Amino acid sequence: MVVLGIHLAEAGAASPLDRFQPSCRLDFSDRLEAPAGDRGFVFAGSDGHFYCADGTRLRLWGVNIAKDSVWQPHETIDHVADLFAQAGLNLVRLHHFDEALLPPDRAGQPERMDPTVLDRLDYWIYACKRRGLYVFIDLLDYRVFSAAEGVEAADKLGRAAKPVAVYNEKLISLQMDYARDLLARHVNPYTGLRYRDDPAICLIEICDEHGMFAAHNRWGDIPSPYREELIRRWNFWLRGRYGTTTALAAAWKNSAGSALGPTERLEDGTVGLPGISPDVVNERVRQPDLRRFCASIERDYLGQMVAYLRSLGVRVPLTAVTQPDSPASVLAAADSLDCLAANYYFGHPIYKTTYPPGVRFTYEAGDALAASGPDTAVRRLSGPKVAGKPLVIREWNVCWPNPNRAAGLLEVAALAARQDVDAMILFSFYAQPEATIVSPFDVSNDPSAWGVMALAGEIFRDAGLRASAPRLAVLWGSTGLYNYVSGAMAGPLYDVARELTVRNWLPGHTEQAADLYAALGAGATDLLPPGTPAVKVIARDSQAPALDKLRALVDGRLPPHNPVRYESGGDLIRIEGAQVQALAGSVKQEVRSSDGRLAWTSATPRAALVWLSRDGGGPDTARSWFAKMVTGAWNTGEQTEPHYRTDAVNLFRLLEPGTAPVHTGGKPSDTPTILRLNGQPVLQLWLRGGTWELHQIDGKRRLYCDTPGVRFDLPDAMGTPVASVPGNSLHPLSGPPWIYPAGAEWVEVMVEPGGTQP
Repeated sequence: MVVLGIHLAEAGAASPLDRFQPSCRLDFSDRLEAPAGDRGFVFAGSDGHFYCADGTRLRLWGVNIAKDSVWQPHETIDHVADLFAQAGLNLVRLHHFDEALLPPDRAGQPERMDPTVLDRLDYWIYACKRRGLYVFIDLLDYRVFSAAEGVEAADKLGRAAKPVAVYNEKLISLQMDYARDLLARHVNPYTGLRYRDDPAICLIEICDEHGMFAAHNRWGDIPSPYREELIRRWNFWLRGRYGTTTALAAAWKNSAGSALGPTERLEDGTVGLPGISPDVVNERVRQPDLRRFCASIERDYLGQMVAYLRSLGVRVPLTAVTQPDSPASVLAAADSLDCLAANYYFGHPIYKTTYPPGVRFTYEAGDALAASGPDTAVRRLSGPKVAGKPLVIREWNVCWPNPNRAAGLLEVAALAARQDVDAMILFSFYAQPEATIVSPFDVSNDPSAWGVMALAGEIFRDAGLRASAPRLAVLWGSTGLYNYVSGAMAGPLYDVARELTVRNWLPGHTEQAADLYAALGAGATDLLPPGTPAVKVIARDSQAPALDKLRALVDGRLPPHNPVRYESGGDLIRIEGAQVQALAGSVKQEVRSSDGRLAWTSATPRAALVWLSRDGGGPDTARSWFAKMVTGAWNTGEQTEPHYRTDAVNLFRLLEPGTAPVHTGGKPSDTPTILRLNGQPVLQLWLRGGTWELHQIDGKRRLYCDTPGVRFDLPDAMGTPVASVPGNSLHPLSGPPWIYPAGAEWVEVMVEPGGTQP
């Protein structure tokens, strides 16, 4: 069994903090500018990107610290912040802390916020800032409203009072009070600044996965008096739109007849609300107006909160997550907020009470690279990208126990670079030392996920991946926005445009120009300047010809070299940037970069390899470079089995999560893994599974491997390899053949004249 951090285990762990391992052995902290915020407050530019006050573009690559991970001791916070800086992260989102910060037993007290939790929050901000990491904080996440705060039926509202908190004035007022106390009155003792005055806090989220659209399936559970309040608001909104019952009846007709029942009258406030009122007549006809109504509530709520936060002196961009799948909700957010936010998960656990005993959850066990349908990375990154608005993917992951996590994470980084997404925030990193296994939302112990996070950040930042991508504008007309239940209608357009940069044009949110235009639904072409050609996609059954036409136009616009390419039916992705290259997925035979300068033969059939230039040269010229290969990672005793499979899904069930230690399945192999640069082998390693890194710098080549007892060869070696063992002592190896020794931190050889033997 291969244990993560085996050399530490053998040396004897001195502290619970020793369970935290670096993402890789390179130090990327030079990517950061400390302190964060030194260039002034962040703002959202009119071009749809983030900038510092001095005009510097800011792209953010980070991780979530959520709930229990927030209120850790200072020593842990410092240790984890160092780890993030070393990995080149420049953003931490502090999430799900309001429940503990606003405990019910402090409701009605002069000091509403818990001082211990607030201290930890303050220290996270200080620790991140001094290392060059920006901070993103949330307002409404998990808090429970209390009767002591004057809230009716508080015990029936649940966490965050979804969706009531976006339309009830009392709950909105309490949110404002909290924002005032946290952002404008409290002074962080470690920075000496109020949160509103600290430029290291670069983003604030008003609400988390909230609103009328996101919670529509919960409307039936809304308690009195909030249920009656919503029905009153619905009827008031309809009166404002139609005036009379007669006008409403004329508008609400289709081939099935009128959508108004005999007892429904605007004048009496008795028009039924779908989702709450029983036996609503001809509900389908009401849906476009229902979406307009929901969007109006979200627009009003977000507008109120934005105006109030600005009145407090908050200057940084404001965002929220309502329902990124709904075009109507996206428009309301775009009308109100500085930037938009969304999530992407692949293999998210599915919890059901109907599962047989012993089944913890089910999950997608297939490969994210070959996935299709609404939950692909390209759709989730393209759908909420609106012209003129920065996009923050504030939660994303390819979740354990999916076995193909490393390739999926690298794909997301490449697509985010290609789409020029402004911030990517992995969910999440458990900072509590007692979290010692891999779990669906914790990457801290996962060599398949955390092990590629630093290198995925290099992919995200690589300018070569953003260059020369044609721009596609997907146009949403004012009619289509409210006719579609979700944005899935545009999904096939985003699939075709995987090799492009996509922006959605909405009423009031367009750009000067694009290279290609796809008009989705009636009224969409109204967004175009007169005479501009567009591919028209009106309805699902007429999409195929339009998609074929768009595909032909896309093919005619693509540059000769596409830096993100899928092959073997989506089983393999090639990522070729200016400084970084990656090959990931199915590697049953030798795979090469498009120019052949990088080649890789793997003894493990599914794996991921990243090669990074450290001096600007390519695989044929670089003298300073880095490579890492990642396979899989499992908890000890982890048990899964097939659950259900079709052409579209491959569900497995988790029976036992397992225990520590985490292992990577490394073992000796009869055939070698071979890395070649410009046709010449630079490493041969007789290893199946496992994880390794190879560094070349200053005329030396250094190998890190988590699996002892495997044979290796470092061609061009000038002399005998030496091994570094605990205590900083060096030992020459016996051989050849060379065997990676147990307990070694690394082995190293000189490969160029003038290299200095350690």
